[in-house]
Amino acid sequence: MKNPFILINTFTVAPEDQQRLITLLEKATDETVKYIDGFIAATLHRGVDGTKVTMYAQWESREAYENMRRNSTASPYLEEALRFAKLANGVSQLHGEVSRKMWSKYEGICEIKAITNARSSSSS
Repeated sequence: MKNPFILINTFTVAPEDQQRLITLLEKATDETVKYIDGFIAATLHRGVDGTKVTMYAQWESREAYENMRRNSTASPYLEEALRFAKLANGVSQLHGEVSRKMWSKYEGICEIKAITNARSSSSS
């Protein structure tokens, strides 16, 4: 694998929903996502103020990630997360654009923003 597709999502939630989101994302990974072709790993990070959850996910390719997003067993978890989060950041501009496009058909989800304009590259 040369250049994995890496996603960093930061969700903003009410402090009482932080554990709920972590549990939901762990369940999504354990029950569906880890079985989808191209998945490498995911790590969750809990913000110390109780309002943030950051997910760092690695996929073999962008296509593998997009296949997961179209997977009917994985998307309900992500849709639920976006419904009770106050805000979700796709870290790079490209990730923000891709996420907004993919979730545009769903009602009641939180705003999805990009927080940098960086794109990853590798010299290998």
